[in-house]
Amino acid sequence: MIQKLDLKHYFYVLYFFINGLFVLKYVSRIPNINEWLILSIYFIIGFWVFLNQNFLFKYLNYRFLFFGLVLIFFLLTIVLNFYVDGNDLNIDRWSAMDVGIQALLNNQYPYSAIDHLGGRTSNLPTLLFIGIPFYLIGDVGLLQTFSFLIFSKVINLSFSSYGEKVFCLLLAIFSPAYLYEIYCKSDLISNFILVLFFIRVFPIETVGSKKNQHIFFAFFITAIGLTRLVSLVILSLFGFKKFIQLNFKLKVSVLMVSAITSMLFLYVCFKNVDGLQHFIEHNPFALQNTQLPLAVSILLILSTLFWSLRTNGNFKLLINNCIIFLSFAVFYSFARSIYYFGLSDSLFNSIFDITYFNIITPFLLIAIVIQLKKSENLN
Repeated sequence: MIQKLDLKHYFYVLYFFINGLFVLKYVSRIPNINEWLILSIYFIIGFWVFLNQNFLFKYLNYRFLFFGLVLIFFLLTIVLNFYVDGNDLNIDRWSAMDVGIQALLNNQYPYSAIDHLGGRTSNLPTLLFIGIPFYLIGDVGLLQTFSFLIFSKVINLSFSSYGEKVFCLLLAIFSPAYLYEIYCKSDLISNFILVLFFIRVFPIETVGSKKNQHIFFAFFITAIGLTRLVSLVILSLFGFKKFIQLNFKLKVSVLMVSAITSMLFLYVCFKNVDGLQHFIEHNPFALQNTQLPLAVSILLILSTLFWSLRTNGNFKLLINNCIIFLSFAVFYSFARSIYYFGLSDSLFNSIFDITYFNIITPFLLIAIVIQLKKSENLN
């Protein structure tokens, strides 16, 4: 059973594997530099840091360092967003969101809008709504700045020791996978930072015992589920057991609020579609299906519904389970791509988008430090 496994070594390997893919792929595009040599140096330095974190932090003021790093990196993300011209990037998540929001605000069908690389947005309605304030400010990439602050808040809530907080923050700041998301103004990791924030702060234990708490539960679960389909994996692990424990009246109320929320959000985004055939050809579900087949997504979500009944709702255990199930989804897609197209084309020629590994990253950063805390390496 997952809750009985010592996952520390798996988390370490997964962290370096994900970041190693980014080092390998993008260093290979730099002339006259051997990507395998750089990857080896990255691994050596990374493992040395893990083995010597107590030595590195022994003489530091943790509290000052934590808030100092948050402020410096926050400002850096703002500067980077305005310094990098998104139109020069060969990744279109930022512009897909940008043109989708623009169409939505102009009362047009957002999933027909074409971005700067000729693609379309795969974001479900809630993620488009979340992006609107940043679009109005002038740069949807600033969503990454906002999500960094949210992630800093999650770190602050999750650990009592500032040594643990600093280490978790450094894991993010020195993660090539995370830095790539910020540089490319991608909304993917921001999406799952927001999901992580929700499962960390929502008082699920009061649902059913506190007046109207079930209404907020139904609304937020549904709204967050309408960001990306794979987010339902996390939300099922988080909330399905609590839903089952509610009495019949509260269950009906939750389902009604969820249905109304879904219909409202979907109506706003799909009301301007030009008929059923156009919807079939241009919809976000089909685009998300290209990375993880819909049938696999549904099977995975059903599995998490069953598994959630066997867990006790502990945050540490929830994070571990999220990583395991999300890892299955991404590694399945990666292996499938390698099987059909080969490793070289899948990785270096972008047949498979390795940024999908970043749906795991926010949970992984927290889980690694929880394991360190468990072994008292940072206390």
